[in-house]
This record gives sequence, C-alpha cells and structure tokens, in this order.
Amino acid sequence: MRTAIVIGLAVLLAGCVESTAVMDGGNGTFVISSRAAPLAGGAFGARNVSYEEAQRFCSQQDPTAHVVVLETNSQSVYRCSAGGFDAAGDNDLRFRCEGHRLNGGVSQ
Repeated sequence: MRTAIVIGLAVLLAGCVESTAVMDGGNGTFVISSRAAPLAGGAFGARNVSYEEAQRFCSQQDPTAHVVVLETNSQSVYRCSAGGFDAAGDNDLRFRCEGHRLNGGVSQ
C-alpha cells in the first residue's frame, strides 16, 4: 500500500514540470523554456528545471563544460483553482556553454 502511494505521487508530480528542447539562440547562445505547477515549485521550480536541462546539454557537448547564464526571466502565472488561487511558474533561460574543449583548449 505504501509503495503504491509513493508511486502514485511520483507519477502525479512527474507531469507537473515540462520544458522545451534546448534551442539555438544564435552567436553561440542557447535558449530553454520551462513550466512548473505550484506543487513542483512554481517559478522557482521552473528556473531549476531550466538550469538543470542547460547543464545536461552543456555536459553533453563537453564533460568539463558549465553553464554561463546570460539572461533569465521567471514569471508566476496565477490561476483560480478549487482551493483558491495558486501560482504555476514559467522560466526562460538564455545561456552559453563554456568548457576546455568548447573554447579551443583555453580554460576560462
């Protein structure tokens, strides 16, 4: 019974966060957008998901790479629900990846 509850909550929360694929923003920059339900942290949760996805993307390019945030824009989206108002959140993150291999062997 306890296992079923944990699995049910995990399935419920897994659908509460979504993000776009990383998109080319031009000039060596990339953009990702995320959205999180109130239970998943709203705007704060969306910002975390954007950053985690950006870091995953950069490390696929170069295992030594890290994210350099150029711009982030978070927004709470208030909506009426059965219990009153709640706030989902959106986040747009513009970033670039820096790493030894990505920068022609020059450490930054």
